[in-house]
Amino acid sequence: MRTGAFLLFAALFASAYTDRSFSALVRVTVDGDAHVIEKTVFYLDSEGEMRAFDYLLSQGESALGDWQKFSGNVRYHFLGPLSNLNIIAAREYSVGSSAASISLEYDAQGFFSARQMGVRTTRYELDASRLNLAPGKTGEFSLGNSMTIDMIFPEDAVNVEVRPEPGVQKTSYNGLSWSGPISGKWEVSFEREQPLSQEVTEFFSQLYLDATNSYALFLVLLFLVVVAFKLVKLRE
Repeated sequence: MRTGAFLLFAALFASAYTDRSFSALVRVTVDGDAHVIEKTVFYLDSEGEMRAFDYLLSQGESALGDWQKFSGNVRYHFLGPLSNLNIIAAREYSVGSSAASISLEYDAQGFFSARQMGVRTTRYELDASRLNLAPGKTGEFSLGNSMTIDMIFPEDAVNVEVRPEPGVQKTSYNGLSWSGPISGKWEVSFEREQPLSQEVTEFFSQLYLDATNSYALFLVLLFLVVVAFKLVKLRE
């Protein structure tokens, strides 16, 4: 235990790493929230760093702060109420003998704001204040070399729009992709339409519920009338 603590302590003062790549996959939910998976791949440039990383890896679960010393990209790149954090660390021997990666998987609430546009249509707009991709550039898509962001929308999303279009690639899986180096502000939106069959079903369900409630109320009133009638008869 002392040996492991010493390795970590020594590594804090001798951090040596080289970032290789960063990618973020943002899956937007039907509620406008997002399920985010960020992956940072880097090289451990010293024996001390490799021993410190392998030691943490052998310990199983560790706090986010324990991993952040290995790369400046190991952090939340999206702001807001966050939950369900899962950290996955691994050595990336297929990339190189000193390569490693740290992935953050979490849920971000309110990534898109929803606005009712009609009886069946809801419009979702990206809340740019949730973007924290580069220090001091909150609200911007700011990516360096070998950095990418893929944003995937719900399967029933329609009218996916991005403004301006230059710098953004529309993907075949109903999504958008940004690749660095790039920096700027983009407006992103999409719409979801409630199926007509669902609207009809909900209408008749509500109609049935109203009718059931009305019938129940009728029975209660009838019962009260009968009770009142019997009380009057008893008094006579």
